[in-house]
Amino acid sequence: MDLHGDTPSTAMPSDARLRRIPLNVLFGIPDRDRGSIRVSPDARRVHVGPGSGEHPSATLHGSANLAPFLSQTRFALNRYFLQAGAGIRVRLGPGALLNHIADPDLCSGALAIVSAIIKQSGRPCFNHPAAVARTTRDGVARLLADIPGLTVPKTIRVNGGSPDAVRAAALDAKLSYPILVRVAGSHGGKERVRIERSDAFGEISQLNHGEHALYLTEFHDFASPDGLYRKQRLVLVGEKIFLRQCILGTDWSLHGRRAVGQADEEEEHAHNTFASEWLPAIEPVFREMQRRLRLDFFGVDCHIDSSRNVLLFEANPCMKVLANFRPRPNRLEAPIKRIKDAIERRLASPETWFHG
Repeated sequence: MDLHGDTPSTAMPSDARLRRIPLNVLFGIPDRDRGSIRVSPDARRVHVGPGSGEHPSATLHGSANLAPFLSQTRFALNRYFLQAGAGIRVRLGPGALLNHIADPDLCSGALAIVSAIIKQSGRPCFNHPAAVARTTRDGVARLLADIPGLTVPKTIRVNGGSPDAVRAAALDAKLSYPILVRVAGSHGGKERVRIERSDAFGEISQLNHGEHALYLTEFHDFASPDGLYRKQRLVLVGEKIFLRQCILGTDWSLHGRRAVGQADEEEEHAHNTFASEWLPAIEPVFREMQRRLRLDFFGVDCHIDSSRNVLLFEANPCMKVLANFRPRPNRLEAPIKRIKDAIERRLASPETWFHG
């Protein structure tokens, strides 16, 4: 079973188990997976339906991807899997709540169940579902639109439709070209096309959107004077701001692919100078983002130019910030450890949570 955020427990002495901090981790079954994934009545197990191959597995898209990396000697995790319409009965263990649902477009039904659990239990919740619900791409664009030093591309949501209907929505919203059209709930550059002009909306037929909504976002070119594109990922944990990584490339669509020789050296320099040269200039921007979003943990993909102006790509808790896919040792180990330590410190202190 490949469950985002679900890891097998490791045996440990009973006294160590007693000292661990209890947390109830709430996962969500994506709305579109109701027919293929079933949850047990007690919400503790997941069953994958027929037609899933010889070794069935379920990936819970739209998860925060935190639980697999939490210290098993520090935390005792009770996992619950929530599915709209499943008739589940959740018996919480001791401790506060960790909402692991990170994408309101994918898991709106499960997110509503988390809200009900909070109301019934009265317990504090890390990454409250009301805050997560505001992190749709159009919602973030509205919330963060007027922050000084931050450019937020105009974004609208269109409930599917023909190319002509989507074109009409873009015209009605007065969007400027090029326009990025992506399927709601998609990440990592998947299910996305760039529309250069008004007569090119036929290209959305490439998208597997079915009945899913679409997001239309004005594209802002962010090529640096040397012709290269740069994307930074920052992570906010409570009051802390971290640089997770920098990506360089010759193309605007940057998703871990690097195509330039100086990428490693430039990323290392960015990590070494982030606290002294970057943070003093950009901190007011990210503090205001944090104040408006009210999330205990989230990531920000953006472009920060040489004058420390910030161009926002996305901001949400649905980012894999603790996974390290590079061969070890590598320079990401240190920043990932700092982020992980900050997350664990905040999880250990529910009184510090925005909805604590």
